[in-house]
Amino acid sequence: MNSSSADDVATLRREIMALREELALIKGELSAAHEQQAATSEVLQTITSFPSQTQPVLDAIVAAAARLCRASHATIFRLEDGRYHPAATSHSNPELVAYQQLHPIESSRGTPAARRHGRRGSFSNSASATPASWKYS
Repeated sequence: MNSSSADDVATLRREIMALREELALIKGELSAAHEQQAATSEVLQTITSFPSQTQPVLDAIVAAAARLCRASHATIFRLEDGRYHPAATSHSNPELVAYQQLHPIESSRGTPAARRHGRRGSFSNSASATPASWKYS
C-alpha cells in the first residue's frame, strides 16, 4: 500500500467515525422526540378521559414533566391568594409536600409571578434538611 492509499484509508476511517457519531446523535434526538410524543399523548388521553377534572390532568402533566426531564421529583404549584400551593406532585418527598400544604410559599420577587408585581423574597431548601429547617421568606 502506498502513502496515498494509506492516507485515503485514514481519511475514510475518520469520516466513518464522524458518521457514526452523527448517527448516535440523531438516534438520541429521535428517542427524545418519541418520549415527548408519548408524554403528550398521555396528557391528551387524560384530558379526554377527564374533561371536567383538573387534578388528573395536572397529575399527568407533572408525571410526564418529571419523566422527560429525568427529574427525581417534580411539583406544580398554583398561585392562590398570593401564595404558591402544591397542586400536583410526582415522587416528591411526602414530608415536604405536607409542609408546603400547611405553609404555602409566599409570592415574592423571587418568584416569576411576583416579579411582575415588584415584590422581593426567596425560597431555599436543602435536600438533606428536615421540614423544620426549610426556609421560606
